[in-house]
Amino acid sequence: MTQITQVSCGANHTAALRANGAVLTWGSNENGQL
Repeated sequence: MTQITQVSCGANHTAALRANGAVLTWGSNENGQL
C-alpha cells in the first residue's frame, strides 16, 4: 500500500485512508461490517 495518510484499527478490522481519499478496509467481517 502506498500514500497512506491515516490508519484506524479495531479488534477485528483495520481501515486505511489514502492521500487521494480512497478508503481501504480489511478484517474478519464476521458481522458484515466491512
